[in-house]
Order: sequence, then C-alpha cells, then structure tokens
Amino acid sequence: MAKRTTPEEAVQILLKHGLKPLVPYVNSKTRWKSTHLECGTTCFPMLEKATKDAVDKAKAALEAAGATVTVK
Repeated sequence: MAKRTTPEEAVQILLKHGLKPLVPYVNSKTRWKSTHLECGTTCFPMLEKATKDAVDKAKAALEAAGATVTVK
C-alpha cells in the first residue's frame, strides 16, 4: 500500500514544480486549483501527475497558446 501524502508534503511538491496551490489539498487524484508561478496562469493539476514532465507539457501548451514562459 502506498504512503499517503500529507497536505504539507503535497504543497511542497507543487511548489517544487513551480505551482502555488490556491485551495486546500484533498488527495492525489483530485484536481487542485493552482497558479503557475512564472506566468500566473491558473491550472488544475492532479498531484499524482505533477511531475516535471507534466509541468513541461503545460509550459509547452501555454507557449503554443501565445504565453511567454521561461523554462528553467
């Protein structure tokens, strides 16, 4: 059985990937209203998918939509 992520751990994971949560954490499979810290776009990632690859794909989608995004 996988270890449950605490709300504090979940916030740290999102922050590590450049996202700031806007509402309290529910669980890893619930979309979590957040703000992308570089461009200010509101997004709804699931914690279980908040990996570097997912963040990179979101940045690419924002760029394709005309947003200016700096990739670190």
